[in-house]
Amino acid sequence: MKKDIIFVLLFGIILWGGVVYFYNQKNDKVVLKTQKTKQVLKDKKVTADLTQLAKEFKDLSKWKTYTTLIKDKKYQAWVKKINNIIEEYKKQGKKDMVNYIYYNFIASNVLKDLNNFSDFEKDLIIQSIRRMDFNTLTEKNNYTQLMKDYVDVTYYQPILKEVTNIDKKRLNTDNKYFYKIMLDSKTWIFYRIFKNRYDWNKTGIGFKPEFLENQFVDFLSQRFEQVLSKLGYDKAWFRKRVFEYYHINSLKDLAKLINKDFQMMKKKYNLDNLWIPTDRFFRHDERRYLFKNGGLENDIYKKLWDKLQEFKKDIKEYRLKMYLLSYLWKDENLFNDKVRAKFINPEEGGWIQNLFRTWRFVDEVKKLDLKPQVK
Repeated sequence: MKKDIIFVLLFGIILWGGVVYFYNQKNDKVVLKTQKTKQVLKDKKVTADLTQLAKEFKDLSKWKTYTTLIKDKKYQAWVKKINNIIEEYKKQGKKDMVNYIYYNFIASNVLKDLNNFSDFEKDLIIQSIRRMDFNTLTEKNNYTQLMKDYVDVTYYQPILKEVTNIDKKRLNTDNKYFYKIMLDSKTWIFYRIFKNRYDWNKTGIGFKPEFLENQFVDFLSQRFEQVLSKLGYDKAWFRKRVFEYYHINSLKDLAKLINKDFQMMKKKYNLDNLWIPTDRFFRHDERRYLFKNGGLENDIYKKLWDKLQEFKKDIKEYRLKMYLLSYLWKDENLFNDKVRAKFINPEEGGWIQNLFRTWRFVDEVKKLDLKPQVK
């Protein structure tokens, strides 16, 4: 009897540990080392600032629902204030303080003060603060529908008209023709449809919950497979032809090609000299700087000036393979950046993903204003 009880207790501990680990991984929680936390909180000005910020958040969030809070002007001003403080600490080189506020302080105050919110709504508020995102879930759904309409008008319908000019038999036998028609980033089908997975970020939608991402990825997959059907083929055929083109036998082999491309670019272009983090995933404040404030042109382009065009060509091929990997293993959720990164390279997967994200603006629009374009 005692052995049974001990076994049940041990099993429960292991199960709970697994749940906690999964939750932390899924929600991108970072628990700082105790020593670093103590050092941050030794600074009296930091402690005073955070105490004041915590009090303000508690007061302004009282009696609010998710929708009324996210649209409240006082809340929005508070979010901008805390992000300004993060920027100031960044300029001062106080990385531990930035990490503490970004990963610990924000989440702990939301979890503590928003007891009437669901776990899902709490996560939306955490993301709202980190990203300065004030769109409600209803507005995010509206952005998504606009994006679907945009994809249909701009890419899907024109591609359907172009299908009549494709040599279907040659598509199945000629690798170069297959690449030109199906994969080439400048001209044809796959890249043009799936780049919209990341152009969606340019609409101002902000944080996208997982269920919304899955819906949109399903939409893109369906549109691509409808094109394949018009050509007389399906996803299994496309997968087979991709493998034949790259001379591989599995998705793991495709992941190896991506890793090989990354290692080549890392050495060829001295990627460690660039501003992009190499030891962790991008924080959203860093991505705001890079994508919205000219950081791409002013920092990275200048460092690559003598090899920039060559690098752009290499990065497009790199992105294409990432799109292919995501689509061909969609059922395993390789559109999730952390799962995909770990699958490609457990050691440097985060850096590989950062490089992929950084270059989604190369030679493409930085902001997508859908309303005038979609009727």
